[in-house]
Amino acid sequence: MSNATSPGTGLHHTARGTGPRTIFTHCALAHGGVWLPVLRHLQVEAVCLDLPDHGQSPPTPDGVDPQRMTADAIADLAGGPVHLVGHSFGGTATLLAALDLGALVQSVTLIEPVQFSAAAGTPAHRQYTQDFAPFVAAWGQGDAATAARCFVDIWGGPGGWAAMTADQQAAMAQQIRVIPGQNAALNDDVNGILRPGRLEGLAAPVTLIEGAQSPAVISTIHDALADRLARVTRHRIDGAGHMCPLTHAAQVAAVMPAALRA
Repeated sequence: MSNATSPGTGLHHTARGTGPRTIFTHCALAHGGVWLPVLRHLQVEAVCLDLPDHGQSPPTPDGVDPQRMTADAIADLAGGPVHLVGHSFGGTATLLAALDLGALVQSVTLIEPVQFSAAAGTPAHRQYTQDFAPFVAAWGQGDAATAARCFVDIWGGPGGWAAMTADQQAAMAQQIRVIPGQNAALNDDVNGILRPGRLEGLAAPVTLIEGAQSPAVISTIHDALADRLARVTRHRIDGAGHMCPLTHAAQVAAVMPAALRA
């Protein structure tokens, strides 16, 4: 395994294994190492990126959008034909990078990309906004611990916060500040992922993976993306929620593109 940083952005990444070069980008409040359970079922040269403000990567500079910064790091690391895999916020940055890289992209796997702007105006989006309101209120009041609990219980599943140790809860509360910083990209689409004609121009095959127990807004986001992508395959993992790469790694790997599987 090797450790390095992206030359353009300074984001940290590790590389391991042999096979098709594949860049993996994790969800918020995690790090590149969370892909290890999935990688056990794949045969790839895995480049696992740490998002800005995560793992060993530096903070997002003032005035820089973290989705844009992450997509630029993915593009820096491509180095030629490449497969892309992303989860949650990492999935949104992966999609942006795929649009930037164009013909270099061999395949794109998106596991529950939280591009909420794609679902705007739908009942599922309104329900999610209602469910997420306690997070917004807690963050607005400066209560990081409550905001972290609200976030984990939505995206980690009910009871996820209570299952953590006190040290894990404290770490989540300290890092939860990154979530509001993603709003402009996820809710307002400042990077133009949904701009007319852009998704339609992505020629690479796209695999969309979701957990059957995830919030309904995820399926609605996938619906919106699938309606516009030229080549798309969808999979739902029974019994899984948003954190399916950790909880159902074998099932997730089994529906990823055949070129990546052991």
